[in-house]
Amino acid sequence: MEEIEQSSGERQPNARRVTRNTLTKYERARLIGARAVQLAHGAPMAEIDRKGAVDPLELARIELLEKKIPFIIRRAGSWLLHHRYLPDGSFEDWKLSELDDAKTDFDARR
Repeated sequence: MEEIEQSSGERQPNARRVTRNTLTKYERARLIGARAVQLAHGAPMAEIDRKGAVDPLELARIELLEKKIPFIIRRAGSWLLHHRYLPDGSFEDWKLSELDDAKTDFDARR
């Protein structure tokens, strides 16, 4: 993963991450909502099995399920494990493909 420098902090290398690789319900909602807005405004859609869906919200859910939303999750501040802040102002970037979706995993077990 490429290093991204920011003026307000520094990206944590993958080996030094302190957060879990599980997508939180808040991150999940934010991803679906942001992607649905993009799709509603005409953004190109990932190659997915649409299953007959035309609603941007449903299309965003399908893209998330197939891990094809082209976003990077940045975790800093209160997103950190046990609500800890990194004292040096650093942050963690996670690709969606690196995160497990607990809700999707739960639905698959039913």
